[in-house]
Amino acid sequence: MANVTIFNAAGQQVKYLVKNKLCGTSGICICEGINENGMKADIGIYCIYFEAFNPKDAVKKIKKKAVLAGRL
Repeated sequence: MANVTIFNAAGQQVKYLVKNKLCGTSGICICEGINENGMKADIGIYCIYFEAFNPKDAVKKIKKKAVLAGRL
């Protein structure tokens, strides 16, 4: 099972991308720059927080940085 949440530079949750999704040993999820309200997210730096867990209560947590960019 996995959760993927995206936070802005201020630490506010912008998008709950994946909620308790059953997943295999590999795969992808795509964020299209849309927030929870269905609007374009602001250009800037974001934190992607990935949390995977199994029925035996083993939890793996990963934080990665990402940039949402646009045309000038």
